[in-house]
Amino acid sequence: MPPRWNAWIRRLKREVSQGVLGYLRIQLSLVALTTGLTIVFLNLVGIPFAVVLGMVAGLLDLMPGVGPSGVYIPLVIVEAVGGRYDRAIACAAGGLILFLVRQVWEPQLLRSQLGVHPLATIFALYIGFRLLGVVGLLLGPLSAVVAQALLQTVRLERK
Repeated sequence: MPPRWNAWIRRLKREVSQGVLGYLRIQLSLVALTTGLTIVFLNLVGIPFAVVLGMVAGLLDLMPGVGPSGVYIPLVIVEAVGGRYDRAIACAAGGLILFLVRQVWEPQLLRSQLGVHPLATIFALYIGFRLLGVVGLLLGPLSAVVAQALLQTVRLERK
């Protein structure tokens, strides 16, 4: 390869690596946020097995479309059926608060850490899911990160 291409490819590789690692760091931060808030909230409400449920909520957070609602919705149902309406309302409120915190924090992290616009990430999630199914939910945002790195490398090359 021409020497000019080597420098360009190395720069692209560095940008892509930084983008992918940044994306993984953001996802881990969001999982930690979900896990921590869920454990604290469920302990405050007095739900048994709060730590286990918090960890499950964190793991489910990695699955778009399910997320922490996979823990909160069944909790609300179980508490309501058991006649503990105060707990059911508290769990519903906790799930809503967690949802709102994530909706505010995730776009901020994506923009500050990766430079990828949140709408581009959502679009990549949707297209990835439509094309590849569940695997596309992971590969879609990663492709947006790679595209951003490619664009950044081309911009730097032209300067």
